[in-house]
Amino acid sequence: MLRKMNALIVIQYELLYNWDNDKVTFILKK
Repeated sequence: MLRKMNALIVIQYELLYNWDNDKVTFILKK
């Protein structure tokens, strides 16, 4: 369940900061 929540947070983060490719990539890799 925590993993699903984290995935949603990552998706929201990517949508909010899709302009910063480096930051998004770092979070997706993490």
